Amino acid sequence: MGDGAVQPRRTVTRRLARDQAAIVDARRMVVEQLRDWGIAEELIDEIALTAHELVANAFVHAVPPVDLRIIHAGSELIVEVDDRSPDRPQRRYSAPDAEHGRGLQVVEALATQWGSRLHPTTKTVWSSHDIPTE
Repeated sequence: MGDGAVQPRRTVTRRLARDQAAIVDARRMVVEQLRDWGIAEELIDEIALTAHELVANAFVHAVPPVDLRIIHAGSELIVEVDDRSPDRPQRRYSAPDAEHGRGLQVVEALATQWGSRLHPTTKTVWSSHDIPTE
């Protein structure tokens, strides 16, 4: 909005099923929600890939249940993934021919910022994305 009006903060949260299909379902849910919010199509794939990597990391390295949250706050889109592990994510450096181990590198390349927060019984890993406002 070019008139200086503040856009409302919109949030969608979903508890993910405890199976590998949840990773694909989460990515699909992100794409659909971002389209509903009118996010530019050229940004949707990047944000959905970031969400996919964060969710996949939670399923591989963390403790369920896993919750996915998408927050649209004006010119910022935030993806948050909560799990029950007390361990912060660790960026790994994989061999060029390795099939796994690049998830956080992908997140770092696509997001404006990313990080993690520890809570008493959960952890949140998040990515932030700049999005244009009209």
